[in-house]
Amino acid sequence: MFRIEKSLKLRVVEAKMRKQVAKPESFSQSGRLSVKQEADLSIGEYFAEVVLDGEVRARTITKADTRNPFWREDYEFQMDKFERGQDNEAWWPVLDNSQEKIGEIFLKIRYDELVVLLAKDYEPLSLLLHNFGSGLTDQIAQAISRNLRGLSETLMNIFQVSGHAYDWLAALVEDEIDGISKETPNRRVRWSRRIGSNESYNSVGDREQTVRDIGKSLQGEANLLFRGNSLFTQAMDFHMRRLGKEYLEEVLAEKVVEINKLNPDCEVDPSRLGHGEDINKNWKLLISLTTEIWDGIAGSSARCPPELRQILNIVH
Repeated sequence: MFRIEKSLKLRVVEAKMRKQVAKPESFSQSGRLSVKQEADLSIGEYFAEVVLDGEVRARTITKADTRNPFWREDYEFQMDKFERGQDNEAWWPVLDNSQEKIGEIFLKIRYDELVVLLAKDYEPLSLLLHNFGSGLTDQIAQAISRNLRGLSETLMNIFQVSGHAYDWLAALVEDEIDGISKETPNRRVRWSRRIGSNESYNSVGDREQTVRDIGKSLQGEANLLFRGNSLFTQAMDFHMRRLGKEYLEEVLAEKVVEINKLNPDCEVDPSRLGHGEDINKNWKLLISLTTEIWDGIAGSSARCPPELRQILNIVH
């Protein structure tokens, strides 16, 4: 009749290692006091491993030349056997081989237990959710506005499985644009219908003028579409991250790593420039590196995931 799905979500956030100073030699061979710079042994390379049931299930990237590594990496595990617990977000001690505390690591752990019914039991709810013209998902978002990110991820998972993620995002785009209007929802006409309709126009010229007026009224608000905290912006962000992660790594990873190793001085803020630094040289280098990144993006359009291109097309 149902099954129980247990999952464990873990976020490895950051760690702070205690400063460990190497003991300097007190005297040189000549017997005189030897003054040496103290070396901080805590500065080095750090990574974290997630071990469950004696097995390494995940490993963070390695952070070098630091004693305060920052990761903020998320992991999720489906657990067959795991005692039910509680959410925890706290600093945990880091111990060495002698079980001495040498630092702290900040972790966020969430344990969920979900009861899953048979697929047929969800059909009525699925029909309601897939009726995108009703605005139901937006109403749900308004009711639980404090957890838009979690809601957008859940809904996106549903619509990606059903093959209707594009249709849902397209509806959210129109809702976002229509939300700029002052009309009440029951009197509002969808943006696409307003543009395509010939109703109540005395001439073609009147219709064209109305379209221009609508465009002008939205120009000032267009830049806000992706900057607000709405179901659309959260869903779009999650969808683009999921679709575009491998694409971005393929296109930009090599160049970003190269720039990171080069560590160029591109400061162009006059108030932050040191004495004798050439701002024109920094500008030239900054524009050169930015152009290389942009050329890499512009030349990779054929490799951009089709689903992502579809979404960007409706937004455009």
